[in-house]
Amino acid sequence: MVVVLNLNSTNIVSGGVNAAYYTAIFTSNPLKLDGEWEVALNKYVLWYTTYNISAALGNNTLKYSTNGGSTWKTITLPNGNYQVSDINAQIQYSITANGDTAANIVLNAINYLYSTQFVLLNSYQVDLTVGGLHSILGFNAEIITSTKTSEQQANISGGFTNFLITVSGLINQSNSYNGTSTSSVLYSDTWAVYPGSQQLYTIPQMAFVPVTTKQIDNLTIKITDQNGNILDFGQAGNYSNNGSSLTLIFKRKGEVL
Repeated sequence: MVVVLNLNSTNIVSGGVNAAYYTAIFTSNPLKLDGEWEVALNKYVLWYTTYNISAALGNNTLKYSTNGGSTWKTITLPNGNYQVSDINAQIQYSITANGDTAANIVLNAINYLYSTQFVLLNSYQVDLTVGGLHSILGFNAEIITSTKTSEQQANISGGFTNFLITVSGLINQSNSYNGTSTSSVLYSDTWAVYPGSQQLYTIPQMAFVPVTTKQIDNLTIKITDQNGNILDFGQAGNYSNNGSSLTLIFKRKGEVL
């Protein structure tokens, strides 16, 4: 016997982080699993719209001066998934909107060095001492007074390496996908598409793990980064026609699909 459970945008928890919490409730008709059962993630559809710059991450602001540091103006980057060129475009837009000369502050990616560079002209300066934007650009928390290349390699992903699809109250932590005692991971993957694109993947060899309960009244699935931080997919994950979805397969232990 096989049970297929599909979770989509209608299962997103109200008030939760966009498309990162899914819940299925079986209060009126609990899912009963007599005997020994296993579960695995069969496929997923997710949007690569996770933020690497946002107010929640504390890395969406910088200040600039047009007069050698006498006075400062703040630039706030909208929440989003940015490449270095996108950050530069937003800085340029904001400087122009303030009535200043955008060409006096340019942020470049130095790809062969895996670093970034601020090109500053005509007494313009950049203050990276507030928030965490300096970190993903490879700079120290500092005021930059002249053209400078970052001291460290840029980390534009903000430290993200892979996402985890986890489930609560269903599997033994030590039997999870990654075999650790600190998580209940059904699957781990990384992005293979460009930012803003939809990633659809059907798992060719499902990793089944034992189910520890005999009756499921509800279950909650969360999508996190490798450190267990809940991901925010933005509004794209909530589109009813093009949103995210997850498919789980339950089967009796030893049953061949």
